[in-house]
Amino acid sequence: MKASCVFRYAKATLVVGDRAYARAPSLEKVAAAGADFIVRTGWTSVRLTTPDGQRVDWNAIYEPMQPGEVCEMNVLVEHSGRKGRGKPPLPTRLIVKRKDEKATQKAQKAAKRGNQRRCSNRLQPMTLIAAGFVMLLTSVPADELTADEVLQTYRLRWQVELAFKRLKSGMGIHKLPARDERLARSWLTAHLILALMIDEAVTDVLDSPPCEDQTTHGAIAVPLEAA
Repeated sequence: MKASCVFRYAKATLVVGDRAYARAPSLEKVAAAGADFIVRTGWTSVRLTTPDGQRVDWNAIYEPMQPGEVCEMNVLVEHSGRKGRGKPPLPTRLIVKRKDEKATQKAQKAAKRGNQRRCSNRLQPMTLIAAGFVMLLTSVPADELTADEVLQTYRLRWQVELAFKRLKSGMGIHKLPARDERLARSWLTAHLILALMIDEAVTDVLDSPPCEDQTTHGAIAVPLEAA
């Protein structure tokens, strides 16, 4: 039996995703449902143009930016391929932040390793340059979320990812023992409750430091007067 899953976006919700979701069809589905999105993107992830139809000039964006600096601009997400032919572009905001030197070097090394694993051709210079920047696309208007607030919101995604990784590795929550929807829901609910109880217990322990031991554990304390 082939399983299928259709996710329905709720109206007036905010969807946060990594660069795998920076695709015109995916973003269009979110917008069509009346929701908003914040997704990470790369310089080749999706076709972006300026409001007047010109291709985004990445060099013009990158070159003047200093470490820690943030800039934003209005762009259009263009549809590509046969299915996207004739569809109107999707208005979004492009938000770019330059990483510091240490983070840039780390990202560039990761890009080189990824290129070697894929046995790809020579790594494009722009790919290495782009590794020094965080690039986000969002449909949220600027009067609702500033560029810095968009960046802060996106960082929350990683905390959610870490939570899922803990649930998978520690509780095996990704291995459902039942195919029936009701049984699976009950199993997941029970494990999520248990995970919350464990998390609360761990938090209580961390918030309660051990009592100070009044003994010297074999050490000899010599009064200053006798020293």
